[in-house]
Amino acid sequence: MDIKQLAHSLGVTQQHTISKAVELFRLLKLKIPGSLGQGEICRPAVCLELACQIVPGSKVPARTEFIRYSCSGPKVYNETFTRIQRMLDVSPVLDLRELVTLFGCSQLHDNTRQLLDTYWSRLLESLTYSERARVNLSRPPVLAAAFLLTAKKHRVAVDRAALMGKMGITRAELLTALDDFCVRCEDQLAPAATRRQGRNKGKMVSGDADGQSTPRHNIEEPGENDVPRSSSKRRRRTMADDYDDDEAMQRYSDHSCG
Repeated sequence: MDIKQLAHSLGVTQQHTISKAVELFRLLKLKIPGSLGQGEICRPAVCLELACQIVPGSKVPARTEFIRYSCSGPKVYNETFTRIQRMLDVSPVLDLRELVTLFGCSQLHDNTRQLLDTYWSRLLESLTYSERARVNLSRPPVLAAAFLLTAKKHRVAVDRAALMGKMGITRAELLTALDDFCVRCEDQLAPAATRRQGRNKGKMVSGDADGQSTPRHNIEEPGENDVPRSSSKRRRRTMADDYDDDEAMQRYSDHSCG
């Protein structure tokens, strides 16, 4: 299916968008004249989706629709999309408000912003003056990681593959950013219910209403939290190394950072 037929099937009628998709398709042929392997069949759909994202006022169908009409599977399409996006250097830059709106999570805007501010503050404190001048505060992997961790904290489901596609990042980049957040902002990532339990435990340790004190060792039991911090960091690094596994992203998001 060529781009014009594909656009018609997806309901994309803006001529500027279709022309841009054709332009991207031709440019891609020049950059990669050979085959893209399994992703070769995705060329028209990926170029059209990229055009929809970068041409103002374009209709942007759901990623699932592009995958459906590309006649490929989600994994192949997402990997091909990221590869072509990087090759053509047409990644749309989303800011935080656009990102949360795109995923229907506007309620997470303020919490994500707070986590980002904390992360950047702690990162900058660890750098020298000259290093701070070179820091890019709008890196897509960092924004994606902050959004994903905030969504997890508030128990909101986010399609990780779609997130990586929209931000133009790889799984490795996202996992690296997640790992850094877990190191610098671990105290900010526990779900609200977990933090309340921690505060209640602290009150029990300090004593009840009668002023009686309970020894701390009678409340806390040995467990995973007793693992030395260095072991915890090694465990996080091991998870990051597993990003090529299809389930690695899910395992990392579900089990790291508390």
